Amino acid sequence: MIDVTAFEALCLACSGTTAVPHVDRVAFRTTRRIFATLAPDGQTANLCLAPEQQVLMCGAAPRAFAPVAGGWGRMGWTTVRFADVEAGLCRTAVGGAHLHALPPVKAPKKKTAHKKGR
Repeated sequence: MIDVTAFEALCLACSGTTAVPHVDRVAFRTTRRIFATLAPDGQTANLCLAPEQQVLMCGAAPRAFAPVAGGWGRMGWTTVRFADVEAGLCRTAVGGAHLHALPPVKAPKKKTAHKKGR
């Protein structure tokens, strides 16, 4: 079990994360996008997981994790219930959501050989 303070600390410990208002929630975001939102009641949060990670989390702890209803859930948004989640599993889920929200890493440009004499 974790509480709202521990969840906020997990999110803010992720590099480059800021907390911002989002409708009636607090959202945690990277420079690219939001990866977690905290419900106003402080009992749950939503995490944006990769769909494969959503399947793993919901299968590993179905009382703690559930897809958000509708299209948001199909995109990987997952509700975590603080009363039912173990701290280590929540840390793993938050870390995965944070990685999923980071800007893509650009491959270095290849050096091309210039031909002489043309």
